[in-house]
Amino acid sequence: MRPPLYGQTFLRTFKRLDRQRQQAALEAVQSFLTYLEERKQLPAGLGLKKLAKAYWEIRTTLADRVVFEWLEDQVAFRLVGSHDDVRRFLRQS
Repeated sequence: MRPPLYGQTFLRTFKRLDRQRQQAALEAVQSFLTYLEERKQLPAGLGLKKLAKAYWEIRTTLADRVVFEWLEDQVAFRLVGSHDDVRRFLRQS
């Protein structure tokens, strides 16, 4: 698997988060990437879920999510934010 891709929207929305939410997002992304590499059981609390089209999400906190999509042999992170941010993103894409 190739290294993950971090889209411009992901980077922009990540910068808007406070430090605590940024840390939670980084930990969730790292846990997910470790899961993909090691093919072990999905870490508790990530809540992997398929969304519309080719998009999936993982939980960072009770309120925040990271949206990503599968490319051929790469994960592309597209957004980090609240439920409302995710809904807006899905409507626009």
